[in-house]
Amino acid sequence: MIKSISYSTKEILENILELYARERGIDCDLTYCRGGMYKFLDIEPKFKFDKYPRVPGIISADSRQLPIADNSFKTVVFDPPFLISSNNNGIMAKKYGCFKTYIEMIEYIELSLKEIKRILKTYGILIFKCQDTIDGRVNYFTHVDVINVARAIGFKNIDIFIYVSKNRLKIKSIIKQRHARKFHSYFIVFRKVSIKHYRKKHTGSAGLAVSRSVSTGCEELCNSLSVSTGSAETAVNQSEMKAIKKLLLEEK
Repeated sequence: MIKSISYSTKEILENILELYARERGIDCDLTYCRGGMYKFLDIEPKFKFDKYPRVPGIISADSRQLPIADNSFKTVVFDPPFLISSNNNGIMAKKYGCFKTYIEMIEYIELSLKEIKRILKTYGILIFKCQDTIDGRVNYFTHVDVINVARAIGFKNIDIFIYVSKNRLKIKSIIKQRHARKFHSYFIVFRKVSIKHYRKKHTGSAGLAVSRSVSTGCEELCNSLSVSTGSAETAVNQSEMKAIKKLLLEEK
């Protein structure tokens, strides 16, 4: 039986491939780093990218602007940094990278998801690894925002797996704990869908309710992540929001 929770990234990736890409394997990893995710796997991505390659054989590329033709791949892995740090001095930040603000991270994810949608074939699979984070004593449930942004862009979330880490980094500087420590991360499985597919699946009262919830979720995300600096910036492109709202109006 395939379970949704595991202590092994190997088991999770094997289960995802068994369910959704048994014959295809992994075409591309956009954030390969040192390849730790594939250490105990029998397969490797056919194409390996990273913004700052750390091992030989990796193609240097920014996930927001990829040197890849449209509709090239059937299965893509994306594991972006999840930490927020203004000084980039932490052990994890130095090892895996970080963002200065949560807004910056969501904007990066949105632009990357648009590129991934472009390079994926229709009905192609995206395996998105992410972890919730804390910044300034605020809990950010990143996996929820990732799902909302992805659905607004044109992905359908079809499964989710939870990886629980056995290795627990000890932090001695905490004087008073305010939030639960995060020892888990998510492997969210998305499928790229076409507008025709979206229309077909979201007609009728039940489907329309789902569509409205997606639109509401994206709008709330935009509002919650707006930057009050005179000209408000949002994580989700306004044109994407208008397209979704127009589609909902047509379905009424």
